[in-house]
Amino acid sequence: MDKINLVWAKLGDVIPNPLNPRQDYSTRTEDMQRIIKEKG
Repeated sequence: MDKINLVWAKLGDVIPNPLNPRQDYSTRTEDMQRIIKEKG
């Protein structure tokens, strides 16, 4: 089993991943839930 390393960070120190293909963050929660159910 792999170890998980958790790090506490200030919210201001967290930056979005530039490789994230999702650029439109206006997708509603219901749509995201449907996509997750369909695609896993």
